[in-house]
Formats: sequence, structure tokens, C-alpha cells
Amino acid sequence: MHPEPTSAQPSTAGPERHHDDEARAANDVEPSEPSDHGDATADADEAGDDEPISRGDGLWLDACGTSMVPAGPSTGGGAVNGNGAPHVVPVTLRQGTASDSDLANAERLVALYGPDLRHVEALGGWHTWAGSRWCCDRATVAELAKETTRRLLTDAEFAMNHAAKRVKRAHDDDEVAKAKAQHKEATALFNWAKRSQSARGIDAMLRLAETEPIVRAEPGDFDADPWLLNCRNGVLDLRTGELRDHDRRDMMRRIVPVAFDPDAELPVWDRFLADVTGNDEELIGFLRRAAGYTLTGDVRHEVLFFVHGPPASGKSTFLEALKITMGEYAAKADFETFIARRDSGGPRNDIARLAGARLVLSIEVDEGKRLAEGLVKQLTGGDTVTARFLYRESFEFKPAFKLWLAANDAPRVRDDDAAIWRRILRIPFEHTVPKEKRDPQVKAALLDPAVGGPAILA
Repeated sequence: MHPEPTSAQPSTAGPERHHDDEARAANDVEPSEPSDHGDATADADEAGDDEPISRGDGLWLDACGTSMVPAGPSTGGGAVNGNGAPHVVPVTLRQGTASDSDLANAERLVALYGPDLRHVEALGGWHTWAGSRWCCDRATVAELAKETTRRLLTDAEFAMNHAAKRVKRAHDDDEVAKAKAQHKEATALFNWAKRSQSARGIDAMLRLAETEPIVRAEPGDFDADPWLLNCRNGVLDLRTGELRDHDRRDMMRRIVPVAFDPDAELPVWDRFLADVTGNDEELIGFLRRAAGYTLTGDVRHEVLFFVHGPPASGKSTFLEALKITMGEYAAKADFETFIARRDSGGPRNDIARLAGARLVLSIEVDEGKRLAEGLVKQLTGGDTVTARFLYRESFEFKPAFKLWLAANDAPRVRDDDAAIWRRILRIPFEHTVPKEKRDPQVKAALLDPAVGGPAILA
């Protein structure tokens, strides 16, 4: 498709957490024996205990104070390095954050998984990166919160066992005191990790994490580039035809169910266009350009496509094929959304559903209904619209969709409203397809994105 309606269409890491080793080292609580759960891991570090642990005595203090978390899934202590310490990924808490607090857990969650998390209150809350797009998915984020506590528990238990063994092997009172202090710190964090696995702990972690700057997002942050189209096999730049890999930084929330293939052809699609236009090459070209323009989020031309014609003229099949090809970029709206009404004030749920769409389709307009000219001009003119989903906060968005209305007859519009008439582009489907040419397999092919989608998209 050519993305144009006419031939003239232009194409944070926080500060390092401080440590108070001396204050903790003053504690002389006798450490308990290592638990059975951590024995195998603790035994693995015997060979390295004769030498100081990397970064000296502060390593496991760091493990408690800044939650050094094993890389990858928890394995009951994780792999160990040559000095007897596990291979860990440091999670630095902000200065002033207590390590045994809900806030610390929130910071740990965001530090571990933040690049793959976004929270958008107006769009249902938590979103996760699914490899090709951002999806509203609180369940997955809750699982990541649980995994954060498991990692914390495993790391703290490893530190407890390691400190207990150091107490036994200490050569002087100073080493004993330091090891006991580390054991007490690790034990406190271990107990905190267990409490964090409660429903209250998980919920508190998530509620605090959603306020972290790295994960906060607004509806307008998604699908913001009007010339990028998210396809199954990558992100298509509609200006250049370049297809690139999916990237979370593109902030794509929608996707078409079609892989882009610039060379895709489908004779059935070409024959269908010829039949419904009466072989009118100029009209066929316009339909292709209008469909291509609809793929974009560009609304500079302020147009509304009105498809009209008798029954069995192919208009519904054409629009349904376009809608199915565009997948999540398309939305179907009841015509009641666009007619004049008395209670038109305030944010509306039916308008909120249209945010982010590029095709909004309403088929079979009720005869005799009058368009809400003001709303239609607002939706097609690129003006900011305020909307709200039920029981959620209001939000603002700029419509990026092209409105396609289809009916046997035109809706009523005030004759003196030049601004609305300027926007309406009439597309005639005047040729009723003869019964002998109505092949159900043609419609089935066009409405199957795996069959007709690539050619329609190309």
C-alpha cells in the first residue's frame, strides 16, 4: 500500500548506598547453624575461605544492604566464584532506603526488571514487554515480584551460611565480630524476605514500584510515531519501507497480525477490487492509497472516508478485510458514537476505546441520523480529546485514526457546515456483484490475515 489518500499526499541508577560496617561489627550475637536448605551451597565455598572474599569483609554486608541478587533464576544459592562467593548482580538501593522495607523491594523489582516494565494507570496499569509489543499484563508483573522475593531469600540464606562458616574459621576476635555482624544482617534480611512473600508484601511492592520514574508511562508514550507500523516480523517505517527488529524503545503497544512482505501478491485481491469498482483503475488506485494512508497515524489531511453503495456491492468486505489486516490498530465503533446527542459533555468511554487506533470503522449507518459535526471535526482534525474508561482516570490523546463510515445512504449533515463537508471523501461502491461472481472463498481469503493480509499490507 502507499500511505497516502491522494496522489498529492506527501509522503537511572540511584546514588551508591553508604555502609556502616563498624556499627554492625559491634554486635556479638552468636550465629545459628546453616539451614539444611543452604548446606550444599555453603559447602561449595570451603576451598575459598582461606582468602578474603572479593571486596573484603564488606561483600556480604553489601549483599544484605544492597541486595546483591543471583543472576538468573534462583537455584538455592547460585553458582560460586573462585573465592567462594556467588556470582551476583548488584542491586543498589537509593541512599536512605532501608533494606528491609517495602520501598527496598520495589527498588529491587525495578532494578531487576525495569526495562521490561511500564505502568500506565489510564490503560489498565502494569504492562510488560512481550518481545514484539507492550502488553497490559499485571499477572506477569506479580510473578516477577514473587521472583524478586525468592532471589532475595536465596541470597540472604547464602549470606547467613557463609557468615556462619566464617565464624567457625575466624582466627581472631575481630574476624569473629565481623562475621557475627554479617550473620545478623543476613538473618534480618532473610526474615524480611520471608515476610515479603505474603500477599500484603507483594501488593505493597507493586504499589510502590508503579511510582518509580523508570516504569511510569502515559498513553501518549505508546505508538507515538505515526509512520511506524508494528508487524509480526518487525517494525515497518512507512516513509522508507525499511523493516527493522522489534525494540522496546519504540514503545509499540499495538501490532498487525501480518508479516510484512513488500513483494506479496494475491490475485484474488486484485480481482475483488476490479469487480467492486467496475474495473475503474482510478478508483482502484484511490482505494489503495486511502488504505495505505490509513496504516499511518498521520491525520494532517483531516479526512473522513464515507463508503456508500447498494447491498452486495463489496463495501463491507473491503472494510472488514482492511480492519482484519490492521489488527490491533483497528477499532469498530457503533455509529451512535458519532451522531448528535444531548448528553455530549464530559469524558466518554466509547471515545476512550479509540485512543491509539489508526482505523475506526462503522458499518451500516442508521438512515436519517445526523452526524455530531463538532465531534467529527474534533476527531478528524488532530485536536486533543479528553476521554476516560469506566472507573479509571481521565486522560488526553490526539486521535491518530482515519474514520471510515459505510452505509447505503449518506448520513445527515448541516448544509451550511463547510468544514465538515471538506472532510468527507465519498467513495462509491456502485457495482452490485452478480450472484454468479459471489465466491465465498474470495471473501474467506480476504478475511484471513494469513492469506490476504500480506498482499493488502503491501
